[in-house]
Amino acid sequence: MTTAKTVTAAKTDRRYVRTEDHILRAMTDLLRVRKFDKITVTDICKMAHVSHSSFYAHFSSKADLVKKFEAKLLQENGDLMRGRDKVPLRQVLLERLNFLNTKGELLALLLSKNGSPEIKRQLEHDFTNNLRRILLPHMNVTIRTEVGERYLSVFLASAILGVIQEWIDSGRKESPERLAKLLGGILGAGIGSWDSLPQPSAGYAR
Repeated sequence: MTTAKTVTAAKTDRRYVRTEDHILRAMTDLLRVRKFDKITVTDICKMAHVSHSSFYAHFSSKADLVKKFEAKLLQENGDLMRGRDKVPLRQVLLERLNFLNTKGELLALLLSKNGSPEIKRQLEHDFTNNLRRILLPHMNVTIRTEVGERYLSVFLASAILGVIQEWIDSGRKESPERLAKLLGGILGAGIGSWDSLPQPSAGYAR
């Protein structure tokens, strides 16, 4: 049975979510033209057309905003693959790009020259670990050591984040489908060819 209290709670929830979306969009818009360290909570509130009390009802600071945004992004990204069997690499890439097409602009800006070095390091670290867990199982490549897996994850994270940033900065001219095909071909061809590389000579420093 729907009561007045239930309706009020639903409206409050919708208002809460809408306000948070406005705040995140404001941070995104500000990062396009200003460095993270130069952005204040007042700037965010003015851009989002919300009060300081509304901002602090969601976040304790602008750093907390980034932390909660990242946690939500990684959770939603992981949820897309939870409980599923192995799927083709291109499909995984397409799903990631479709997801980041709507959620990832703030992430790309935080990783750009306007993001703070500390936040960039943390985001890159978390993104690398997430890719290691989600993407590697869907790639046709054999990693024999933990060190090799770690460095491959770093390589993939840097490559994919770079492509996403370029895609966003250039106006997303390619569709997610087109970009997934291009990226899948690059990653598949490049990594697949590693198996045919000549082994280092005995005198090569390992």
